[in-house]
Amino acid sequence: MRKILFAAAIVFTLGALTPAPAVLAVEGAQDTTAVQTAPPPLPAKGGGMHRIGFGVNYWKALEDLDEDVNHDGFSYLVSYQYAPVWFVKIGTNLELFPDLANSGKAAWEPELYVTFGGLLYAGVGIGMYYFDGDWGSKPFYAFRAGFDIPVLPRLYLDINANYRFNDWDNLEWSDLGTDTIHLGAAVRFAL
Repeated sequence: MRKILFAAAIVFTLGALTPAPAVLAVEGAQDTTAVQTAPPPLPAKGGGMHRIGFGVNYWKALEDLDEDVNHDGFSYLVSYQYAPVWFVKIGTNLELFPDLANSGKAAWEPELYVTFGGLLYAGVGIGMYYFDGDWGSKPFYAFRAGFDIPVLPRLYLDINANYRFNDWDNLEWSDLGTDTIHLGAAVRFAL
């Protein structure tokens, strides 16, 4: 088991340090006469990269919940992401859960993520839910890992997995708290 974890850590580290193909194209376009050995300091000439997009997540609760409560479902999001340098991305999402816990009411979650890496990345996040006119009293925290794949020169596909620590404290059920796994995909356009 240790060998597998060690090998996974090496593969992740190499992938995280490898710039995405779009960054390599920018690197090659910036200077064709000089040999460049390091990734470019910025993802685009003249400053950081701004991206906007939308996506969908499939989520699943890791603990048994009441029979009347959804154990899994889909959520939808809009996304903004800023990359001050090629290997750091700061992103915000506004995620919508259309029918939280079979309540017939939607929940909204503003989220903030900071990720590190190129084509393969990992990071952490924090967010807070808004449900039935009230904000949650505690934030949720998340770990994220994924692939940021350049599809076209200004189009990126983000495929990710998230582990969230949730605590839903203002629902009708007392102490409804569970960790969840989210598998997501988002499409972002560079501005």
